[in-house]
This record gives sequence, structure tokens and C-alpha cells, in this order.
Amino acid sequence: MNKIQKHKKDSQIRNQKWRDIQREQLGYSANIYFLFSSAILGFSLDLWINKKAFLSCVSIVLLTISISFIILSLMFYALFTNNRLNDFRQTAKYYKKEKTPNEVSELTEKVGERTWLYYRIQFYSLALGFLFALIGIGIYIYS
Repeated sequence: MNKIQKHKKDSQIRNQKWRDIQREQLGYSANIYFLFSSAILGFSLDLWINKKAFLSCVSIVLLTISISFIILSLMFYALFTNNRLNDFRQTAKYYKKEKTPNEVSELTEKVGERTWLYYRIQFYSLALGFLFALIGIGIYIYS
């Protein structure tokens, strides 16, 4: 094996290790977003249901919008998780058929792109839900 081939093989190994780490971190962060969404949803629903008589109209509207975004975030977490499982399943199936890593990458590219799309929507929905909840709770506390 010459130097160029050795360097290419080393680069592929390093790249695969980083992709594995990236995949792992993606799962961890999505799980953290799920937990945070669940906590915000529980807190907002409790406030919305049990303190509704004390909430201003603006707070009720903001908490309702927040709850909607949080539910959207949780739905995209479910889609994200399901899509990742499909990706793993398809990848394993292609490797069983003795496809090369490049072929597998090309065949599963759309599934991977969809995973990242679901992840981003989950995050942005959570961020908007948190923002609306924060404003609604702030209005409740300071009014």
C-alpha cells in the first residue's frame, strides 16, 4: 500500500469515527429537547388549567400558542426517531447486500436529509414554544 492509499484509508476511518460521534450527539440532543419539551408542556398545561381564572387573556393566548408549538416539537421528535430507525434499518439491509459505503451513503441520503429536517423543526418548535411560554408566564407573574 503506497502513501496515498494509506492516507486515504486513514481519512476514511477518521471520517467514519466523526460521523459516529455526530450521530450519537444528534440523538442525545434530540432526547434533551424531548425532555425539555415535555417539562414545558406539563408546566404550561398545569398553569393553563389550574390558574385559568387568574390568567389574563393575553397570557391564555400565549400559553395556548406555546402548547401548540411544544406539541409540534414532540410530534417531530417522534418523526425524527422513527426516521432514524428506518435509516439504521435500511443501512443494515444495504450492507447485508454487500453494498460499498459510498453506495449505501447515496441510497440513504434522502432519509438522512429528512432526519436533519425533522431535528431542525423539533428544535425551532421547541424554541418558539419556550419563548411564548416565557412571555405568557412573565405576564402572569408581573400583572
